[in-house]
Amino acid sequence: MSAVEVGRPYGVWPTLGFSFLIVIVYLLGIFLAYVSFAIVEMMANPSIAEKELVNLLTTSGDYMIYATIVASFMSLLTTVFVCHRAQNYSLTEYLKLYFPHSRTFVQWFGLFLVFFFLADVVFRMTGETGGEDFINQTMSLTDNRLMVWLLIVVIAPVFEEVFFRGLLLEGLRYSKLGNIGAVMITSLLWALVHTQYNWFIVFWVFLFGILLGYARIRSNSLYLVIILHAVNNLLSTLQVSV
Repeated sequence: MSAVEVGRPYGVWPTLGFSFLIVIVYLLGIFLAYVSFAIVEMMANPSIAEKELVNLLTTSGDYMIYATIVASFMSLLTTVFVCHRAQNYSLTEYLKLYFPHSRTFVQWFGLFLVFFFLADVVFRMTGETGGEDFINQTMSLTDNRLMVWLLIVVIAPVFEEVFFRGLLLEGLRYSKLGNIGAVMITSLLWALVHTQYNWFIVFWVFLFGILLGYARIRSNSLYLVIILHAVNNLLSTLQVSV
């Protein structure tokens, strides 16, 4: 009997191709959500003018949050499906859905706290808000604070880590890029999608991405980096809300 073939992640080009597909799914989710919102508004108010409808949809914080949640959920499902379809490579192994050892968790959580408070000191010294303006702006657009917290603290960390430190990192690290190249590229791409921040904060997002990338590789646990990401967003939001 021949040995069972050990699976490997997708190669670089399939990984990039699937990543592009997931971005398309995300944009499609935003589009479909807003189309649904428009239909609901027109049914509730048939006489609404087109300009008024567009203004309502583009300025409503509720619609922005709901659309982002819908798009993130659709993209998350697509990412999980893509990883699940890898031949001879289980979803658990592909995404490293393993709980870290308690000692490993404490070590990386300690490093995260050092990084978080170092960044906070730098932001205070330079007069940067550390993204507080964006959180304040998001909070001011809606009275549904629970949905904002859900998006920032739960949905965003889960989707972003599954995509960047799951599918993308795993697909790149077995190429000529190696662990270093894969961590750097995924961290850079992750930082660049945070277009709501200025370049100084984006640089710190890039550094945080490096920390998360190495935490994911060294711990062999995606759960660990999801928790670190979620705690980071929680602490950042608490700084604004308290």
